Amino acid sequence: MTQKQVIVYVLLAVAAVGMLGWQVRERRFKKRVERQMAERGQTPGRQRLSGVQVMWMALALLFGIALLWLQPRVGAIVGSVWGKVITWGGLFVANTMPPAEKG
Repeated sequence: MTQKQVIVYVLLAVAAVGMLGWQVRERRFKKRVERQMAERGQTPGRQRLSGVQVMWMALALLFGIALLWLQPRVGAIVGSVWGKVITWGGLFVANTMPPAEKG
């Protein structure tokens, strides 16, 4: 593993732990506010993005940046930037598809 990869993995791990802590803190705050509003007889306002949604968007952004920064060795096979994007998209689809049913 190269030094660049180690740095990326450490940064991603720190970001994931930080987002988890942020989510716990936000959940506690929301519960406290809901409890206070219930005591006053009020109802909550418009829903915003949840912490989990924000966390997944941030993780997707971080992984995208990591993929662009590390530039996997796919370039030798495919060539252009669009070839890399198509190849990584295909690998993602192939890895996330459920296994075929036997029978």
